[in-house]
Amino acid sequence: MIRVIPYVQSIPISSSAPPPGQVMLLLDSDKFFAHALSLQSATGGSVYVLDETGAAVYQTPDAPGLPAGVLNSAEALVTADHISYTRYVSEETGWTYFITSPANLYFTDNLSTIGFLGGVFAVYLLLGLFLVRRIARRSYRPVKDINDLILQSAPGGAGDDEFAVIKSTLLNQMRSGTELQRIIEAQRPAVVRDLLLQLLLGQTLDWDGARSQLEALGVRFGGDAYIAVLAEADLDSAFFLDSNIPLENNLSVARLVLQNVGCELFGANAACQYLDLGRAQGVFLLSPPSGENDAAALAAAPRQGDALARFCAQQFELDIFVGVSAMEQGLEQLPLCYDEARKALEYSRLQAGGGTEPVLFTALDVTHSDYYYPLEAEQQLLQYVRAGDAAKAQEVLGRIFTANFETKRVSAAAARSLLYQLAATLQRLANSDALAQGGGADFDEQLVEQVVNSSSIDYARRRLSEHIARLAAAHENRAQSKTEKLVERIAAYIDNCAESEFPDLTVLSEAFGVTPQYISNVFKKYRDENVKDYIARRKLAQAKALLTGTDLPVREVAARLGYAGEIGIIRLFRKYEGTTPGDYRAQHK
Repeated sequence: MIRVIPYVQSIPISSSAPPPGQVMLLLDSDKFFAHALSLQSATGGSVYVLDETGAAVYQTPDAPGLPAGVLNSAEALVTADHISYTRYVSEETGWTYFITSPANLYFTDNLSTIGFLGGVFAVYLLLGLFLVRRIARRSYRPVKDINDLILQSAPGGAGDDEFAVIKSTLLNQMRSGTELQRIIEAQRPAVVRDLLLQLLLGQTLDWDGARSQLEALGVRFGGDAYIAVLAEADLDSAFFLDSNIPLENNLSVARLVLQNVGCELFGANAACQYLDLGRAQGVFLLSPPSGENDAAALAAAPRQGDALARFCAQQFELDIFVGVSAMEQGLEQLPLCYDEARKALEYSRLQAGGGTEPVLFTALDVTHSDYYYPLEAEQQLLQYVRAGDAAKAQEVLGRIFTANFETKRVSAAAARSLLYQLAATLQRLANSDALAQGGGADFDEQLVEQVVNSSSIDYARRRLSEHIARLAAAHENRAQSKTEKLVERIAAYIDNCAESEFPDLTVLSEAFGVTPQYISNVFKKYRDENVKDYIARRKLAQAKALLTGTDLPVREVAARLGYAGEIGIIRLFRKYEGTTPGDYRAQHK
């Protein structure tokens, strides 16, 4: 039996008049709805077609009837009796189409998809955990090495939590750093005093470095012009006559008064740095701000010194002497300022009537005989010559010539006195050397005469420089012989300690009575390698012998070399051999 669908069509289709005829077509419903059968086989559901009146036009074979709730519902998706009905209404024909599917169809499909995705996730999770573990172990290795080093240096800090050990160690180090900073800050005034004293005495040749050091220590000057004011308490004044108070106590009070009152007075016109010279002396280093009237600042210094002297006399019955230098330009002129202030102070002491009025160096009538060659400069010159350092000795000589012939512009009489003193200094050193070598003193009167009666300052400087170079070379040769012997003794000492415990620089310093820095310098100079590298190579040689000649574990070999653990010997081999102790043993034993 063939089920058909009748279809009636008036002819003609577009005519508005009564149709002259109609055509009835009988459509094979099975062929017409073949796509519905395909849809049924694909989804496992049923297909229903209803006309505009709601009458069933078609339904797939064996399809159950549509529930009334479904027919009456206008929803696009209706669920009844665990079956989902999808409803569609054609706008052209008004026919209604229903497609059914089991309610758990989407859940079943999603469940399989979820299962597949879950499996993929599990695989990637396991792979990720494996990679994370490998990466974590590799990243943890430095943490373990750090923890081992901490435990080796402080065995009492052992614990199960390496991160806690490292954290506590870092905190302790930070606290130690804070404590060290506090100690350094407490020592800062002493460091500043030593540095300023070196500058005043001309005991440095690196003035740029000195300026950087002052800035690092927080010492600020107003500009690049300087005045030195030297003050000295008179120990015969009434302030010191009370026998019930120890002299040192009175000196401490006097220095305190000088510093505080003096800095307040002198600091009104210039940046002021006070330097306690010990006993009853102190110096104020004044530097007017850049752009200020230097002449006004220089004129103010004696007035302020006079105010300081009057205040001390009236309030404490303390008499003080004050000497004021000229104003000099440049930090490297501080020794000249100090020298002028000392000479002015000497005149202040010798004033008629025992007065304590400040003396300004520029007011002294000493230009015919004054020159700059203080005892400190002479000692520094001799020090460098005796050390065989001709270059630095020449720098000192150059500074003396600059101060006298460029800055001060000394008179001809003062120049001759200066040249005589310089030549005499070098000749005294030559005589001392001759006597030390078992010969007699040989005073070169011709040299002194040539220097003093030179036709020009340049010629005198060349003759002095030649003499300095000759003396420095002789001292260098003698010092070199002694130093070479010292280096050989140090090397032999290290070799002899190889069977017990290798020394460090501190031990060597104590054994030979010289500083660690000196040992490093001379060893590098004569052995062409650092003393630490020499010790390391000796350790390496002994380690090789133990690794290839014994079955001692690497840790025991490290202990015999003085290392707290294996890390030290591993670093030693990696640095000099490019391998590890274990690999070296495997290759050479």
